[in-house]
Amino acid sequence: MKSTYFLSPFYTGSALKAQLIKQFYNPPGSLNGLFGSIEAPDLNALFQKKRARFNKRTSSAHWDTPVMKPGLLGRK
Repeated sequence: MKSTYFLSPFYTGSALKAQLIKQFYNPPGSLNGLFGSIEAPDLNALFQKKRARFNKRTSSAHWDTPVMKPGLLGRK
């Protein structure tokens, strides 16, 4: 399937690799300098639905059976 997105040549090959190496060896001094201070979000505003009780987290795994049949990988 052919991609419908066009990627600039910068995002592939040696130009990208060079920029990633440059960023790795010369990281920004402070992320606050790049983004400014970020305030913590108000979680009560994000999650307005309050529940006193939540569903139990369960596993769907079958722990009584082996993952692979014995001898499948040459081991017994």
